[in-house]
Amino acid sequence: MRTTTTSPGARGKAARAKTSARRRRPRQKVGIEPVAEFSGEEPSRTIKITIGVPSPSANEWTYKHWRAYSRIKKRWLALLSQAWLPQRLHLSEPLPRVILAVERRSIRLLDEDNLVGGLKPIIDGLRTLGIIVDDAPGVLSLKYCFQTQVPHKSEQRTILEISETFIPQGPE
Repeated sequence: MRTTTTSPGARGKAARAKTSARRRRPRQKVGIEPVAEFSGEEPSRTIKITIGVPSPSANEWTYKHWRAYSRIKKRWLALLSQAWLPQRLHLSEPLPRVILAVERRSIRLLDEDNLVGGLKPIIDGLRTLGIIVDDAPGVLSLKYCFQTQVPHKSEQRTILEISETFIPQGPE
């Protein structure tokens, strides 16, 4: 009677495959579908983006390894892309000068500095997607940023309203 044995290398590969399959986390579902709306005529355009998670706190990456901020930045870029790209709301060119209004709805309120500092990955994502030209003070103005406490986790979200402003042209 002959018994078959597997080589030690083959057992190791099978064991690693099983272990790696167990370690994979399922894709994270967002509470609501991200939505982007585009309205307005030429004098001023407004883009409203709703993301089903609250904006991050600056404490999530401050004094941590550089990879912590990189992960948060990639996550918010993915969330913004998910809201922006499917609606085919592509701009021919980025908005030259914008006013940003942010509403954060969460079960936990943040300090004012963490609330405003936590917008950095969102603003970087808007720049990467080509919605805004730059995040310089002459291009981007933060109109208001406020937060509301909600009773349930399912009601958490971040609402971004991006309004284009025009610089008046002088006489030629």
